[in-house]
Amino acid sequence: SFGMCCEQAYLSCKNAMADNHKLIEVEFPPLPLSAIEGDAIGADAVLRAQLSHAEDVAKFFAAEGKRTAIVFSDIVERNRFIEDISFSQAGKGKESMIRYSCLGGGYKGSLLERVWVEQEYVEDVKEDDDIMIIIGASCQELPDVRKFCEAAGDRPVILFNLKLQTLRGDLGLPAFPPKSLHYDWLSGAVPAYFMLPRTYSRSCPKPPFLINYSGCVFRTYPGKWQVLLEVPDEEEGGSKYDQVLLKEKRPALSEVREWLADELQLDAQDGTDEAGGKFFGIDLKVLRQGVVIKTWWEQDIEKSKFDTWRD
Repeated sequence: SFGMCCEQAYLSCKNAMADNHKLIEVEFPPLPLSAIEGDAIGADAVLRAQLSHAEDVAKFFAAEGKRTAIVFSDIVERNRFIEDISFSQAGKGKESMIRYSCLGGGYKGSLLERVWVEQEYVEDVKEDDDIMIIIGASCQELPDVRKFCEAAGDRPVILFNLKLQTLRGDLGLPAFPPKSLHYDWLSGAVPAYFMLPRTYSRSCPKPPFLINYSGCVFRTYPGKWQVLLEVPDEEEGGSKYDQVLLKEKRPALSEVREWLADELQLDAQDGTDEAGGKFFGIDLKVLRQGVVIKTWWEQDIEKSKFDTWRD
């Protein structure tokens, strides 16, 4: 359940903070996978779910007496979502320990409201903030996130469900921040709680001709990285995850795909392990995977200032 994810994320972040980590990554699906993969769910619905989960994590820290700032990407988004959702109950229990900020700060209310009524200024970082949780930032906003982290000083900043695995892929493209942002800064983010489900398919020359399989990369700090395979749950129905491998370092997603295929013995289905697995003299695995099977940040490990992102 999402409640369990939030609690595990809180405990993992707490363990990472105890080890003096200041830049912390949390990643798990904010909505059921069937909803995320469909076209009916818009960006607002996803961010609204992210906001709800971030608030649940912040409540755990509030129970310890720690003040948490939930940080939006800009003041317009902050004001729009705070207006839409009346969850802020200042002065009432744990809610009073949570405030809602944004990168760069700004004034509450719409432009029209600010013309007629003097609005309160929302500071991006306040002295009494103990923990910051950043939600909804895009790749173009990562430099602003970095500046925010510098302003936060020694206080922990949680990069909450930012899909860093996807954002890293945009670095270095025209009109996007350079790859050095990962090498010099983002490589220092420790993955405290990480759950990344993936679905794969593989064709074969024998029935059933197309094989669909699913798995997940999972990690709770300070534990090892787990590669999980989705299998039928014969006792309770539905499906469950079986552990396939344990790894000390974050595995590449292409490696995860092949490990899961090996566990299912898919090479026997497409004849890769028969007669040398050749097609016109070319290895079938090379045809299926391509020459390059890792992303640039997975390949250029030696260029990164930190190896924390893989720990």
